[in-house]
Amino acid sequence: MGEMLTAADASQQIFTDANASEPNVGQYDLQPLLPQLQAELLWRLRLLTAEGSPLTLRVPPSLVKEWQTLANY
Repeated sequence: MGEMLTAADASQQIFTDANASEPNVGQYDLQPLLPQLQAELLWRLRLLTAEGSPLTLRVPPSLVKEWQTLANY
């Protein structure tokens, strides 16, 4: 549908030593975006790899519904 949402990078929060972060590990805060996601659509997550090339992950509607259900607990 052409809509692009951006999640905040929360990767630094997962390391006990901020100076020793791992370049191949990432975490993003999807919580603020969940209400905006239409659960009946296939979504694509686009992530940049350590080399800078994009990686696209398909997120099926069932997973979006699960995320939204968990966010309400």
